[in-house]
Amino acid sequence: MGLFMSFAEPVARDLGSPLRPPLDHPSWMAAVADKSNRQRHLAKSIISEAIETLPNCFNAGLEQYIVSH
Repeated sequence: MGLFMSFAEPVARDLGSPLRPPLDHPSWMAAVADKSNRQRHLAKSIISEAIETLPNCFNAGLEQYIVSH
């Protein structure tokens, strides 16, 4: 779907009806170019679960580090 939306995005913009890009991306083209988005989302959910399950071992700083890298 992202690839299709990236093709439709410039056409919609030229017609005066810009498409809303996905969260965390400035455009659909940027979202398609971001190959690590799925992995980043998965890593964030794993770290969130670890923080909830073992709060004494992990903290929010670890989540920020993992997601940003």
